[in-house]
Amino acid sequence: MKRYIGLILLVCLLVSGLSAQAKTALTIQSNVHGARVYIEDKLAGYTNPNFSVLLLPGTYKVRVSMDGYPDFSTTVVLGNTPVTIIATLGNTPVPPAPPPPPPPPRAHLLQIQSNVAGAQVYINGSYAGTVPFAVSYPAGSYQIEVRAPGYDSYFRTVQLTGPVSFFASLLRATFPVSINLNNNIRAAVYIDDSYVGQTPYYGFLSPGSYTIRISATGYRDYVERIRVNGPMTLQIVLQPALVEYEVRLPQSFMDMFGRKLDMKDFDIYIDNKYQKSLRGVLEPGTHTLAIEFRNFRFETQFEVRLGNPVVIEPFFGVMVR
Repeated sequence: MKRYIGLILLVCLLVSGLSAQAKTALTIQSNVHGARVYIEDKLAGYTNPNFSVLLLPGTYKVRVSMDGYPDFSTTVVLGNTPVTIIATLGNTPVPPAPPPPPPPPRAHLLQIQSNVAGAQVYINGSYAGTVPFAVSYPAGSYQIEVRAPGYDSYFRTVQLTGPVSFFASLLRATFPVSINLNNNIRAAVYIDDSYVGQTPYYGFLSPGSYTIRISATGYRDYVERIRVNGPMTLQIVLQPALVEYEVRLPQSFMDMFGRKLDMKDFDIYIDNKYQKSLRGVLEPGTHTLAIEFRNFRFETQFEVRLGNPVVIEPFFGVMVR
């Protein structure tokens, strides 16, 4: 009898133990087919669209994940009663993460030297520094200008695929200069006392100051100090050279009226202009001399040539000596 009762007790204990280890069903319903189901961060399976698993009673972290959708996460407590979880993934897919930016392009050294110290360097139209110039730039094409006051700019296009070094030789800037005469003559042109040609003259000068001299026979030299900082045109009128003269009346002419006369008794005109003095200057060429005394008038023409001062003496004619 005792043995029978003991057997019954053993069977009850075994049944009770088996009942304590019984698993409970966990079902996950999802609106997305093929979503991954993680339990305690371990992949347990996929929704199709539902997923079921038997688990021992306890607390579990559940996560449902699908590419392009936000994750569904929850915590569930299992007892002896089956549990169903509705895992609704977001209707708007999560945009994929943007690709990482490409690495910055490799920089290469650009070095520029010049014959003009301190010349300015412009890269793609923007001021970049002065020579000597040494700066690294990403690979690519660059428009380079090197400039300095009084010089023509140096231009160059550089394909920067590695270190580049070059010498920018700047040339002195020059400007056109033309010299013309309004007189219908040819004249010699001198610049800083050096003969450079005849009028009309056309040449080039660097920026700076110069002395221009225009010279022609029979005309006074034209001298001017000019400053060249751009194209220049000079329009010049040469003035005839002047000859000094003196008018003298011979003694026989003074006595021809029967008495002694003085120069103040006569009115003298040269080219119809009354002369207050017997001395003056004339342009080379032909002129008219008129002498008046009361009702008497003597008139004649004479010629003056460029050279030394001259004396004009009337004697019912004119002698120039």
